[in-house]
Amino acid sequence: MNLKKLFRVLKRNSSLLLKGVRLDHTYFALQLFWVLFGSTITVLNIIAPKYLIEAVISGEIKVSFIILAVAFGINVLGSILERILSPFFSERKEIINAKVLDEFLNKSFSLELENFDDSGFYDKYSIVFDNCCTIVHASIDAFLGVVSSVTQIALVFTVLLWMNKTVLLIMAAVIITQLLIDKKRKKIQYDYHQHVARDNRQLNYLYRLFYVPQFMRDIRVNSLKDYVFSKKTEATDSLITNIKETQNKLSVITLTLSVLSHLEMLIISSYFICKAYQGHILVGDFFVSLNSYNSLKSSIASLFETYNTLYANDLYINDYLFFMGIKPKEHSVEDSVHLLDVEQIEFKNVSFAYPNSNIPALKDVTFTISRGEHIAIVGNNGAGKTTIIKLLLKLYTPQTGEIKINGININRYDITSLRKAFSVLFQDYTLYPFSIKDNVALGREVPSDQIEYALQSVDMLEKIRALPAGINTSLTSQMLDSGIEFSGGESQRIALARIYASSSDFIVLDEPTSNLDPFIEYKLYKILLSSLNSKTVIIISHRLAFSYKLDRILCFCDGALIEDGSHEELLKHNGYYSQLYRLSTEKYIMDIEDD
Repeated sequence: MNLKKLFRVLKRNSSLLLKGVRLDHTYFALQLFWVLFGSTITVLNIIAPKYLIEAVISGEIKVSFIILAVAFGINVLGSILERILSPFFSERKEIINAKVLDEFLNKSFSLELENFDDSGFYDKYSIVFDNCCTIVHASIDAFLGVVSSVTQIALVFTVLLWMNKTVLLIMAAVIITQLLIDKKRKKIQYDYHQHVARDNRQLNYLYRLFYVPQFMRDIRVNSLKDYVFSKKTEATDSLITNIKETQNKLSVITLTLSVLSHLEMLIISSYFICKAYQGHILVGDFFVSLNSYNSLKSSIASLFETYNTLYANDLYINDYLFFMGIKPKEHSVEDSVHLLDVEQIEFKNVSFAYPNSNIPALKDVTFTISRGEHIAIVGNNGAGKTTIIKLLLKLYTPQTGEIKINGININRYDITSLRKAFSVLFQDYTLYPFSIKDNVALGREVPSDQIEYALQSVDMLEKIRALPAGINTSLTSQMLDSGIEFSGGESQRIALARIYASSSDFIVLDEPTSNLDPFIEYKLYKILLSSLNSKTVIIISHRLAFSYKLDRILCFCDGALIEDGSHEELLKHNGYYSQLYRLSTEKYIMDIEDD
């Protein structure tokens, strides 16, 4: 490694070291003390046998016991300190890990979802997620390792230079060779982790198919077990191939390092034996020289191992800094505008395509929604209906055009206040393995009577009250054994209750009744439209039986807004919406009659 690259590696590792020091300076200070104390004990244990042996040989019994007592006392003290400090170090390490992970997760939530649609980005994200805590401690440990190694080298080198100089030359040649080979090993290991990230990502997804109830159901219904197993086998085979190739490369390196180590020990031991036989070295000096050599070899190897660790850690740090350095498209807090109330929304010539897709989800879309309007967004599958909402919430950013709220570009708003201004229920909603109350409140301080009102509005209160824990009942048994499972329709109604528990004046519902039977749907829509009469409401639905009750319909087809008007206006126009409505109502009436 050239000096420029070394400087870059040291600089990046230093930035992570300083992060760790800032997070817990007490932890770092005590670790530094412990390292220096341990290095001192190591050197004392090297020198003590020389004087103990010489005292015994000379018949100085009192001196022998004094040396023995001092060595014993120092080592016992080290053991006591280790017993005291180890739990402290373990606890503080986990605290630092949690802080680093929190910072990482906060960063990930600030980035646009379009980043995660890129598989390359997601693979890098996975690597950073797995190593974001490790790299901080690796930088701290590397620094402490350097301090420890340099301290021991300085002390032991002095002792070994005083006792014997020849072994230094033998040691240097072998150790440098070993470390150069070990550097190659670190690079192979990093490349391995890079290669298997994709395989592990695929396997993790495939494994979910075997324990997520929805997937398990669909696999059984569609007889997909053999097909899914074949895909798992392909991913596993790819992973095994990468492991095998890596292990073959590493085994050669490991064997070479082992042979070099044994050869070095053979040469050094032979040298000392010859010197002792010739009477050129005393017994005590022999032990000191041999122990000094072993300690110095270990310290130098540790120092260069630290160098290799810094190099390997730098590869992960580079990914970490790349990820943490991504600037979100949102404006800074200083430039942002706090959104209180939504008076008007304007889409002006908005076009958008999802990452890695050449097919536009929206094409030059222009419309305006005013406060208090009840809007239906309808159209065929893939028409761009849900995409409208994702852009409105800044989950994605349009490639062209402009979105305004209250006449101000959406990019100028503080992202938190913007999203709090809307109460949104997506079709692919999530129920969390928490209590029913928590699932309805979604982290807000909502009184229990308001939670019950929301559940009553979706016709679920009676059933939930009958449960032993009521609204405090945990959902799903995947996290808690006491959790219960609701049907798809019941789950959707619990999710829909969030709307009634929200204080937002702007409601967005994406297929809110997709899992409900016609009778329940009819009942809920009546309650919904009457209770939300004073609020701005956007309903995305392929069921159009209630669209006539709304103020306006935005009709999309293949990403383009093709019709905009009231129910009566669009029926008179006898266009695309008219066709969709007649087909939808006919199917709706048939469903009711069948029931």
